[in-house]
Amino acid sequence: MRDLAQEKFLPFKLNKSAIASLQVALGSIFFVLCAKITIPLSPVPISMQTLGILVLAFVLGPKKAFLAIALYLVEASLGMPVLANGINPLWMLGPTCGYLIGFLVSAFVMGKIIEKKKSFFQFLLACFAGEVIIYSLGVSFLGIYLGSISKAVALGAAPFIGVELIKTIFASSVYLLSTKFRSNQT
Repeated sequence: MRDLAQEKFLPFKLNKSAIASLQVALGSIFFVLCAKITIPLSPVPISMQTLGILVLAFVLGPKKAFLAIALYLVEASLGMPVLANGINPLWMLGPTCGYLIGFLVSAFVMGKIIEKKKSFFQFLLACFAGEVIIYSLGVSFLGIYLGSISKAVALGAAPFIGVELIKTIFASSVYLLSTKFRSNQT
């Protein structure tokens, strides 16, 4: 069967590796855009990155979502202005290190949870698992950085609970609408 979408936009044929590489690169760009939608707080800004992780895991699957976030971290390490709080090629020594590593791990775990059977329950489980991973690693590293776990929880988790709940409700609504739309298409 011909790939009509590819014929419309590209005058040449792409192999699977090229398509996968393009998907990873576009995923990384999408994640940069999510990082740039922020409410600056100190030491950890509120951004759309946790929602972006869920979208990447759902759309790309575990491996490509992981690679998109890994590419994002490489870009950050090279000093590109991709991070929510600006440029920091030594991000692994900063207060947001744990969250950034958490993004990488959660992209894979969330993708694995929703990879095979994309039910609403699995989608919510993926949301919850991703949040737990991101905030567990984020608060742990922030606690080391600040010298206090209680400060880390107060500054790096508590202000985000309501926002994360809203993101999860939004993502769940989009998921339900997309599955309803897909079922109407078949």
